[in-house]
Amino acid sequence: EIEMDFPADEPQGSAGCEALKGTRAIEGLGLSEDQILWSGQNQTGDLFVEVSPTSFCSLQPAQELLAQVEARGVVPFCACSEGLEEALGLDAGHLQGVDFVSRFFGPRIGIAEDPVTGSAHCGLGPLWASRLGRQGEKQPVIGYQASERGGRVAVVVDGGRAR
Repeated sequence: EIEMDFPADEPQGSAGCEALKGTRAIEGLGLSEDQILWSGQNQTGDLFVEVSPTSFCSLQPAQELLAQVEARGVVPFCACSEGLEEALGLDAGHLQGVDFVSRFFGPRIGIAEDPVTGSAHCGLGPLWASRLGRQGEKQPVIGYQASERGGRVAVVVDGGRAR
């Protein structure tokens, strides 16, 4: 277990794919515009792309297109839901207590796919803490980064910090 303490960096965005207009992010993830539920960007320069669990499981990242996106990284994510473990090929119970699932692609900065990205969770943590009403509490939001290695990240958002 690794503990980190970073500034919270909640992405600002809106429903749909407005934050992705003019980028190759949608195409680079193998998605269509109608699959995007929410999109936004944080101060670090990461693009966040919310999709349904079904769309998340069907991501087909094209590194050559994602490398053309003017962002530090592209972070697709979805709410955790029943059946997601099986769809991702994980053991039963692996996502127990998990609030959201994500991936991180950063070919523009030399990272095809990062196994577990603390800085991305500085954005995802505050976003989900706001949605779930857990900001300023000691109760964390829990994310799972669904890379080949995979990793679970617990984030407590308190006083402008993501720990």
